[in-house]
Amino acid sequence: MSVERKRLVVPRSVHCLAKLRSDVRRFLRLHPMRWRDESRVVLAVDEAVSNIIIHNNEKSGLPPIEVELRRVDGAVEAIIRDTGSKFNPRKKWPPRLTRDRKHLGLYIISKAADEVRYRFIAEGYNELTLVKHTKKR
Repeated sequence: MSVERKRLVVPRSVHCLAKLRSDVRRFLRLHPMRWRDESRVVLAVDEAVSNIIIHNNEKSGLPPIEVELRRVDGAVEAIIRDTGSKFNPRKKWPPRLTRDRKHLGLYIISKAADEVRYRFIAEGYNELTLVKHTKKR
C-alpha cells in the first residue's frame, strides 16, 4: 500500500482560505483524477476549515488548524485537526438543507465527501477525516 502525504498549517483567518484551496489542489494534481473528484475534495476541505474558523474562533491565541492530505490506494483523505471546542458533526448527520441554511456547511461536506469520520482526541483536539474515493482521468 502506497501512501503519499502533505501537511498544511492554516492560520485561523478566512483570508488564508484561498491559499489553502490552492495548496490542496496542487497536491491533488500530483495524482491524476477526475476534475469532479478533485473539485469535491477541495470544496469539502475548504468548507470544513471555513466552519472551524467561523464557528470555533472564540478563544484568541488558539493554534493554527492542521490539514494532512493523504493519497491512499484510490482515495484521498483529508485529516483536519483543530484545538477549538469539541464539536462532532456526526451528531447532526445526515445534515438536511433547510430554508434558514442552518448546517449548510455540513450538508456541502456530506455531498462532496464519500466518508466523514470524527473523533475527539484526549489531548484536546478535534480530528475530522474526509475521504473521497477517486477515479483516474
